[in-house]
Amino acid sequence: MCPKMLSTVAFTLVLHTVWCADPLVSILETNPPTIPGTDKIHVLKNNDAYLPCVVENKPIAVDVQWVIPLPHMTISVSTATDSSDPFKYQIDQPSPNAWRLRVQNFQLSDEANYECRVQVGDKNFIQARRHLIATEQPQIIDLQTSSNTLLLEGQDVDLRCNASGRPAPLVKWQRMAGGTLPTGGRELRANVMHIYSARPEYRGEYKCVAENEVGKTERKIYLTVKFSPRIRPEVSRVLQAEGYLKELVCNIEAVPTPDIDGVMWSRQGVAITGPNYRVKNIQGASNRMMSKLTILNVGQDDYGEYTCQAVNDIGSAKTTLRLDYSAVPTPDRSGDVRSGSAVLAFSLTTILMLISICLLHKV
Repeated sequence: MCPKMLSTVAFTLVLHTVWCADPLVSILETNPPTIPGTDKIHVLKNNDAYLPCVVENKPIAVDVQWVIPLPHMTISVSTATDSSDPFKYQIDQPSPNAWRLRVQNFQLSDEANYECRVQVGDKNFIQARRHLIATEQPQIIDLQTSSNTLLLEGQDVDLRCNASGRPAPLVKWQRMAGGTLPTGGRELRANVMHIYSARPEYRGEYKCVAENEVGKTERKIYLTVKFSPRIRPEVSRVLQAEGYLKELVCNIEAVPTPDIDGVMWSRQGVAITGPNYRVKNIQGASNRMMSKLTILNVGQDDYGEYTCQAVNDIGSAKTTLRLDYSAVPTPDRSGDVRSGSAVLAFSLTTILMLISICLLHKV
């Protein structure tokens, strides 16, 4: 081949490279973003998805198409800026070489491959695609999830928690304030928490958490374990000299908490009464109660055993405390040593003052 002909062929090849380069099709800056390293996009159900398709070197006479390719057919979404279904798909051009597809109100039925393409031959296309997947935030299924639960000590119970969502949410159980679960540990990854032979310490608030990659939700469930009273003396043996005040205290825990009248003090089976004795029952937190027997002026007949008993609708329990003689006075619970005669005198004075005030008001 002569040098002149070689030059002509080379020039022709250069022109073909410059003027006849294949189009470059790419999908960039999608919203929601494309999962790195894949062609997948997770779209929250009922939201819109935006797919900008950028085409370089597009032949003038060829339109950009959006399609949904299926195994045996291809569904047209748009040609240029004309949508096949304006209620579902919209096309705009944010720049001269970009065709942005908006899939509106994305639903499970919209899951598919969305392909942007440009035809370069009778049946040849240059294309880019994204696979859109519908996602849903977790939601607790009320009819399949436990509510606040009441049971007796020793009974078994299953606490259930079920949730919908895409991808399927992970369900886990936790105890409020980070406590240990009846199953052991601080977290249980399961839809059902099996509790065997319930104990009083199992009562409290539990939290079921359902979480997937697009969100999480939770449900709080309060577990009540009913049990008969448990009683323990604050001090099982106390000492005091004659003529001084002394307090005997028992601490009670029960569900339900005993009524004020459900706590009794006795000696040898006989209820304690009389002006030398005061009983005070104080309701506390977490189904606890303190009962205090105050002996205002300890005498010789007051030494011996005392019984503190509590009753609720599950059962009853009792404990014994002992008051023994002491040669020297001992302080009360506040740290003071109080003479019984002074306390009685103060009480009598207070009563007389109240009577006088009442009489004056009547006059």
